[in-house]
Amino acid sequence: MQNFTRCLATLLLPLAGCGLDERTSSTETELSVPERAANSSGWAESASTVGSEIDRSNPFFRVVHPGRSCASCHEAAAGWTIVPQPATASTTGPLFKPFDASVNPGWPVATAAQRANAYALVLSRGLLRTTQSVPATQTFRVIAVSDPYNFSTPAAFTRFRRPSSIANEMLAQTLTWDGIEVPPRDLLVGISLQASAFHLQTSLSIADAELMADFMQSLVHAQGEDAIAGRLDAAGAHGGVIALAGETFIPKHNDPLAPGFDPNVFTLYGAWTNTDPGADARTRARAAIARGEVLFNTRSFPITDVAGLSDLPGTVTSGTCSTCHSVPNVGSHPVFRPMNIGTASPSLPGASALPILTVSNATETVQVTDLGRAQQTLKWADLGKFSVPRLRGLASRAPYFHAGSHATLDAVVGFYNVRFAIGLTVAERADLAAFLKAL
Repeated sequence: MQNFTRCLATLLLPLAGCGLDERTSSTETELSVPERAANSSGWAESASTVGSEIDRSNPFFRVVHPGRSCASCHEAAAGWTIVPQPATASTTGPLFKPFDASVNPGWPVATAAQRANAYALVLSRGLLRTTQSVPATQTFRVIAVSDPYNFSTPAAFTRFRRPSSIANEMLAQTLTWDGIEVPPRDLLVGISLQASAFHLQTSLSIADAELMADFMQSLVHAQGEDAIAGRLDAAGAHGGVIALAGETFIPKHNDPLAPGFDPNVFTLYGAWTNTDPGADARTRARAAIARGEVLFNTRSFPITDVAGLSDLPGTVTSGTCSTCHSVPNVGSHPVFRPMNIGTASPSLPGASALPILTVSNATETVQVTDLGRAQQTLKWADLGKFSVPRLRGLASRAPYFHAGSHATLDAVVGFYNVRFAIGLTVAERADLAAFLKAL
């Protein structure tokens, strides 16, 4: 399906009548019993703000013609997205369909070896494929494509992305990788309709799309237990889904470009501060998480060359991790503001496994692995821009960024440390990664 986001934007324009400033979300109802799933850092938890359990009778879980449901690409154990599959995974399951999961839809999938080859990016990075294009009438164009899978052309090129997590949708302003500026509820309905048409190869009724939007807005997911630090809501801490479900999202609240911004965005682990180097392993692990939270909120560094932020009038010239991830105790962004921090650069790890697009306008030529928001807006200024993702439940959904370029949270911290010349020590990098794993 070509130009997914442009089609989705067209679909949603008639729905965008309610004001973004009016939407708030809070959880005053009883949370369902959390479901636990193991990950590399411990245990994550998922729960619903509606009913006594996660409602698997919702159309989100309905298996349709190709043997798939929405849950095939948004699994609870994977933080409600998909993650790289183990080497022993069966490549005949519902996830593995040539029309969106193969690197080239024409490659054979008859044998196990052929399927491993065709589905290499799902297996290694959890990526799905769509075909994109840029109309010839636009002010920029794709003039060349280097595609390791010999499928893309400048007129119709492949884009590989990870499915967005559908958890904690009630706590964010922007829900997709490159964003569509309509009310999130309307966007969830539109996404349900479009995703069913493409990824499920079936039509969905508006009534079922509404039910799916209800489900996604009720879903809460967070890390609940660290393998060493233990329960993340113990000893005065406020990690886990119960505390997260009680958070309230207010659009534009704590905007870093507006008066009153508070960089102390995360306030989960202050009770775990401990400076005793002789403490037991659990206490030391908790102290590392608490130090990482302080670093996230307070370590200042120059914010440079971030289109969508550092080029805006009156913007900050320095900030912290919480400047972009500024929704309290969630880490999303309170304003519709996609940014370019370089995650579509051909220099990133694993970029050679992706098609590299050479893009040109009247005065410049650049290379990217993804047009980002420019695929939707067709504006040069939006090239390589992506939405600021929510941070809760990170440990479940490695690898990271839209194309899975960084395999671990330690690698993500290393990327930011170099990209913004933060100057973190080895110990500080470990503390910051420990905090991110505890979200």
